[in-house]
Amino acid sequence: RADTVYQVTVKAGLEDAAQDTQLVEDFSWSFSTAKAGIKSFTLSDGRENPQNYFHNVLLDENFTITFLQPMQQKETEDSISLVTSKNERVELEATWNKAATEVKLIPSELLALETQYTLEVSNTAKAVDGAALHEGLRWVFYTIPSPGVIGVSPADGAKQTVFTSELR
Repeated sequence: RADTVYQVTVKAGLEDAAQDTQLVEDFSWSFSTAKAGIKSFTLSDGRENPQNYFHNVLLDENFTITFLQPMQQKETEDSISLVTSKNERVELEATWNKAATEVKLIPSELLALETQYTLEVSNTAKAVDGAALHEGLRWVFYTIPSPGVIGVSPADGAKQTVFTSELR
């Protein structure tokens, strides 16, 4: 179970395999399991855990979220959203690995040009053992801008004095 402390005790008197010696006194130790959480978030080009407010995301981008524990798939999918800055929701197709530790999210349509989106996984997502995510994910990003001219050479109305075949 996630986020649980376990105490283990081996009682005194335990004998070795040859029954020559015994454990003189109880031996105890404890350990804890990791909280339910997100291990990583990856873009389709392999970039892992991209910074918030990321720019120039492609319109056909998809997202992979890897969890520390197996997750309840439906509840986790219900906790995931992709919305524009105008609060327009984008439907996502979710594909899980066999272990239920990784979900690939594919938008149902191309993302819009020059648009801010927020991908969110709320902490209401639950691991198979019922533990809620310790911390969700909120990632804001911007898609590529519309095509446009960013400069010309020579300047508008100027006379070119030197020929160059360079194209930028």
